[in-house]
Amino acid sequence: VGLGGKEDRRPATLSGGERQRLALVRALASNPRRLLLDEPFTSLDLELRLGLCELVDGLQLSYGFTLLLVTHDPLEAVRLADRIVVLEPGRLVWDGPAEHFLSVKGESPAGLSQALERWIHPRPDAVQGRRK
Repeated sequence: VGLGGKEDRRPATLSGGERQRLALVRALASNPRRLLLDEPFTSLDLELRLGLCELVDGLQLSYGFTLLLVTHDPLEAVRLADRIVVLEPGRLVWDGPAEHFLSVKGESPAGLSQALERWIHPRPDAVQGRRK
């Protein structure tokens, strides 16, 4: 996972991306059948985000664990998921295959178009990372 030569360093001295990779390795150390990742790439720059997304995808394919990814990024969801579920304030708005997700806007069930619009283009008055 790209942490070779850093075995003797304390986690606090690692970069954000290195800490995320370390957390992923720790989570996978027990060879889980299921793994929950809650916003794992949020605080990372684009290059690290893409690299870790690719790493998670490769590890999931190699080890065969079920991945439950919580994200506010529709492109991450499409990249890593077989199935996507959209909840908007606690109610199910859409549930279906990832390959259909970005193409459903015109034929979506009630609420999905609005939810996607808010997801992709949050209002300027969103407070502390919460999208309205």
